[in-house]
Amino acid sequence: MIFFRENGVVILLVIGFILVIYVFYKKNKGKWLDYRLGDILRGWLKKNGSTKYLNNIEKKLPNSIAAKYLKETKNLEPKIYYNIIKSILKDLQYEKPNDDDIIIHLRIGDSIQDSNNNSINYLQNKNGEVYATIVENLEKTLYLLDNKNRCVLVYGTHLNLSKKQKENTKLYLEKIRKLLKKYNFKFIERINGNPDEDFYYMANSKIFIKSGGGYSTIISNIIINNGGLVYYPNSILEKEKFTWGGKNWHV
Repeated sequence: MIFFRENGVVILLVIGFILVIYVFYKKNKGKWLDYRLGDILRGWLKKNGSTKYLNNIEKKLPNSIAAKYLKETKNLEPKIYYNIIKSILKDLQYEKPNDDDIIIHLRIGDSIQDSNNNSINYLQNKNGEVYATIVENLEKTLYLLDNKNRCVLVYGTHLNLSKKQKENTKLYLEKIRKLLKKYNFKFIERINGNPDEDFYYMANSKIFIKSGGGYSTIISNIIINNGGLVYYPNSILEKEKFTWGGKNWHV
C-alpha cells in the first residue's frame, strides 16, 4: 500500500510536470525563441546579410508579421517601410488595449545586465543608449500621468536566459511593480508569449511608454502617426518627437 501511494505521488508529479510543459508549448510552442521582429522590420538583419536566419523565419513562421514583411520587402532596400507594416497590421485581428490604458513596454532579459545590492545595472549599446527603461526615469514619467488610467505592463523574452539573468529580471520587475503601487496606479501584466500579438497590441495603444531599441521605436512611430502619445523615460519627460518615420514612412 505504501509502495502504491509513493508511486502514486510520483505519477501525479510527472503528470503535473507534463501538463505545465504542454500548456507552455501550446501557448508559445517554443517557436518564438530567437524571433527578432524589431531587427527584421528595421532592415538590420537584411543589411548584415543574415540570409539563413531570414529564410528560416519564412519557413518556420510563414504567417508571422516578420515573414509577411520579408515577402513584401524582398527586393527593396534594407530600411523601414512603415506603410507595409501598417498594411500587415490592418489585416490582423488580435486584441487591442482600451483607449485610456497606459501601455508600458518593458525590455527585459539580457537588457538587465546585472544587479548589485538591490540596484540595477543596465545593458547599453555602443552609443550609450540603455535598452531597458530605467526605473528612476519611469517614476518621473508616471508623475506626469493620471493614475486613474490603468497601466498594462507588456514584456516577454524570447531568449534562453541564464539563472542570473532571470534573477536580475525578477528584481527589475518587482521594482516596477512597487513603483506603480507607490503612485496608486492599477495595473495588469501582459505576458502573452506571442511577440506578434504583443506588437499589434502595443501599436494600437493611445498612450505608450516606450523602452530602448528599434522594436519599441517602430511601435512608437506607428502610434504617433495614428495620433497617439508616446513617452520615452530614458530621453525626455514629454511626448517624444521621433524621426524614424519621416521620408521612410512611404516606399
